[in-house]
Amino acid sequence: MMKKIITIIPILLIIGAACTRPSFKQSRMSEGERLFRANCRACHVLPKPDQKKADEWATFLENHPDPAALSPEVRSLIVTYLQGTN
Repeated sequence: MMKKIITIIPILLIIGAACTRPSFKQSRMSEGERLFRANCRACHVLPKPDQKKADEWATFLENHPDPAALSPEVRSLIVTYLQGTN
């Protein structure tokens, strides 16, 4: 019985550690992309960043109704992300 417990504990620790680490994709996401996904997804399907030209994103977000009340810093990070993907 004790041998089974000693064998199971390290396995459970490894599984637990693997489950708490951020995924590879999440760790590669910029802060702007994380904010874009978190804030914009709440109201509608996320647009693809290449749907607009880089210079159009800032104007789009300035004129977009903003129920999420994005701070200027958050808006800037989101725009930078969207512009950088084109």
